[in-house]
Amino acid sequence: MKPTSNGEVGIPDFWQKALYNAKYFYSNEKDETILKNLKDVRMEFKEDKISFSFILTFDPNPFFSNTEISKTYIFNNSQEIIKTESPTINWTSNELNPTKMLKKTQKKSKKYLLILEGAKKVSETSSQWEDVESFFSSFKNENLEDPEAEADINQEEEEAEFIREDLMPYALNYYLNIMPVEDDCGSCEEDDEDEDDHHGGHGHAKKGAKGKPSEAKEKCKNQ
Repeated sequence: MKPTSNGEVGIPDFWQKALYNAKYFYSNEKDETILKNLKDVRMEFKEDKISFSFILTFDPNPFFSNTEISKTYIFNNSQEIIKTESPTINWTSNELNPTKMLKKTQKKSKKYLLILEGAKKVSETSSQWEDVESFFSSFKNENLEDPEAEADINQEEEEAEFIREDLMPYALNYYLNIMPVEDDCGSCEEDDEDEDDHHGGHGHAKKGAKGKPSEAKEKCKNQ
């Protein structure tokens, strides 16, 4: 048993399994290895009672020096998301950074290699680190009021709602992988959504939680 951030003993791999089973956040092969070090997850509301921070606490690991990684969702008085803030993740190397992948490209060279048969053209290989999708990709600062912002405002709002309304209050459901199929109304069914295909075949669908508990309850209310 691992102690949580408040000193209590938690269930091993609780949050890793809850996030995996939620099938909401994308994760690649490196992410899954890193998330084995996830010790605790908590949510802290700000003074306005709308904005909040999503905080992940990690055991010491070889991937980054941070003990906590967080993302703060900031809303205005109209309850519209306007900004996200995340401290820098201090990755120990690009090789261990799941948001980076080394891509090699070949280009023709002007140099010639002299061999017995004559001159032969040699191709050169160059390598560079490129950004790839990762669970940690969205942990960054974004001014969503800027028309040139990379992040999608609707996507960020949906992500904040999922964390606040589903992941945190129903974490145990996700850990146990128990999705509500039938409620008191007798006709609430689990929503089935196909997982997106991503590189490496290890990705999980992002922006589409499967069988969210709050959705099942809402359906019953409307019937």
